[in-house]
Amino acid sequence: MSQTVETLGIYWQPDKDMFLFRINEIESNERKLTKRIILSQIAKIFDLFGWLAPVIITAKIMMQFLWKMNIGWDDPISQPVAENWLRYRRELKSVEDLTIPCCVLTEHATKISLIGFRDASEHA
Repeated sequence: MSQTVETLGIYWQPDKDMFLFRINEIESNERKLTKRIILSQIAKIFDLFGWLAPVIITAKIMMQFLWKMNIGWDDPISQPVAENWLRYRRELKSVEDLTIPCCVLTEHATKISLIGFRDASEHA
């Protein structure tokens, strides 16, 4: 892989003029996965520009589900929820395969649109 430059959690590959993502390994205490641990792990996913919002919303929905279960911060979560979270965390690493070109315009652009993602539904 070519050299990358990192600032404020954003990675840039100068030779290809591309932005890319790095997901840091998250410490794991899989014997006792709690609401506190999951919230802490979600908070470590840094996404300054919101490019990963369609991916991170899944984690936020899981956290919302934990709130609705009304369990304590340090109570172990159920096995099905824990398995769901661990699968999500493993699959999150695949965002490192994504790249975003720094310059997305062409010489002959006649119309430019900026489209954003927003959580507008109950389950996104």
